Amino acid sequence: MLTSMFAYPPDLARRLPKCWPGRLAVDPEALEHVLSVAYQASLMREEGRAVRFRLLVARPEEVGEAEPLGAQRLAFEPSRELSADELRRLSPATGFTHTLIGVSLEGGEPRIWGIVNTGPSWLARSWGGRALPSHGAAPDQLPEHAPVIHVTGPGRILVHSGETLVAALERGKVTDAVNDVFSADWLSALFAGGREELHQRHRDATGEGVWAEVDDSLVHNLSQHMVRRALTHIRQAAHGGMLLFADPSVARGYLKGQGTVRVKYGLADGAPRRRYRSLTQRVMRSLAEAREGAVGWDDFVVDRSAALREVEDAIFELSRSVAMMAAVDGAVLLDKRFEILGFGAEVSAELPTPPRVWEALDPAGEQTREDRAESVGTRHHAAYRFVTAHPEGLAVVVSHDGTVRFVAHRDGRVVWWEQFFSG
Repeated sequence: MLTSMFAYPPDLARRLPKCWPGRLAVDPEALEHVLSVAYQASLMREEGRAVRFRLLVARPEEVGEAEPLGAQRLAFEPSRELSADELRRLSPATGFTHTLIGVSLEGGEPRIWGIVNTGPSWLARSWGGRALPSHGAAPDQLPEHAPVIHVTGPGRILVHSGETLVAALERGKVTDAVNDVFSADWLSALFAGGREELHQRHRDATGEGVWAEVDDSLVHNLSQHMVRRALTHIRQAAHGGMLLFADPSVARGYLKGQGTVRVKYGLADGAPRRRYRSLTQRVMRSLAEAREGAVGWDDFVVDRSAALREVEDAIFELSRSVAMMAAVDGAVLLDKRFEILGFGAEVSAELPTPPRVWEALDPAGEQTREDRAESVGTRHHAAYRFVTAHPEGLAVVVSHDGTVRFVAHRDGRVVWWEQFFSG
């Protein structure tokens, strides 16, 4: 008897209690049924469109109500049978970014009891940006650890505890999805020089003892959210793309035709190329002049000033520009200070592709398993060649199907991490 080499919803259901934060307060068999129905719905199409939706597994009374702002609980009368066809029919009316489909497991039979309009801030952690309470559900309105199931494409199911990604079923594999590459110390260290330059510029501009100190968490998180937003735009466009990050001196050499990367559309030196740094300095200055002591990311999150909101919007518009550049054949080239140097960049095909690469099983890359380099497409091969030739660099590859891989040179090996997104 042959054993299946692919995983399915029952495998995902069995994994969840093992990695759930705290106790999974849902009957495992009932949750397996919900996951199986969601999986079948993911394989369908509604008037030619892919079926995408989010399910909230909780009783309707667990969802708080707020008038007129916040989450809006809209209950059906009567409730509906939970079936793949019902989810397919509901998907156009329940926009993925704004609405949850409520499913209750009580009574022995899972039922669709209604919908919850949450607003897009629920997805801010994965997509990049601050979650603004005035633009969506407040944290205490939605069950803290209730299972939230994201169906993002055929056979692609991500399960969250509240807003925290726990595990996923994708391409026939179940993965514990707590491996957020953005949390890795090695990734932070890779960009430490660029952050320190911004801090020094801030100190030079404001003077000692006159302004509040700026904690590194502010610049660190702003950079992460800018990249998250760019990757989100690339994924949503469904054309794929690649970002290459290089040391500043190496990247400038690429623009001059030196080295292993040829840039088709190089950008002229000047302030527009360094826009991200200018915007970040404005955020630092705005927070520092209004407070005493030290300021950091938490101060930025709670600040509701129009000035900071305007700067944040400008940073994320810059993310959109990067994503649009990624639609052109080739990669977007940035240095590790987030200066945009050009796009349509091609990694030399004369460089050898490493015969072996490794898949990281944790953010630090301490646990790995060998992978076949020839099992991927041309973008991934280019990323492998790039980090081999430039070990201090980083490549981020987005496939047409929306999967995201970070590729870096670690301890003499080419290692890749899969980064999960919530939609």
